[in-house]
Amino acid sequence: MQFWKTGPYGYELIKGDLVEVKPTHVNHQLIITELVAQLHPLHQTHLKGTLIAGPIALYVSDDTVLLPDLVYLAPENKEALQGTVIMRKADWVCEVLTSETAMYDMEVKPQLYASIGVKEYWIIDPFTLEVEGYTFQNHKTKLHTQAKGIIDSDYLSCLVRIGISFSLKE
Repeated sequence: MQFWKTGPYGYELIKGDLVEVKPTHVNHQLIITELVAQLHPLHQTHLKGTLIAGPIALYVSDDTVLLPDLVYLAPENKEALQGTVIMRKADWVCEVLTSETAMYDMEVKPQLYASIGVKEYWIIDPFTLEVEGYTFQNHKTKLHTQAKGIIDSDYLSCLVRIGISFSLKE
């Protein structure tokens, strides 16, 4: 199943619907770069797992393959990483919104990520820098952070500031 490589950019398969993933605004990429710069030292010294900047295919089920922006796999879940695909497991996921996928990122993906064991899920608006952080425990979704430009992560045990190393342009 390699449909996400078709077309000029790629697709996510979300509950049977193909959603085209197009090039993103520079703010989107700057936020991802900034998050990797802040999280990389933490993951090397504290978490010891695998931090991956997407797009990488996250296989959830036969009718759902997602392309998250950032994924963290704890050491005990490293076997889920199989070449170009992460199979049915992730511990932390971050999505930076785009106009094509925002509705899915906010309304559909939280339940999908919870179903494969994600412990924490971040959603970031690349223009307003508003951040929502969700935790999943015992089949319940909890909004634990809603702020502008900052997120306090329970799972990663860190405080991350967004938008401090660049200025946003519409």
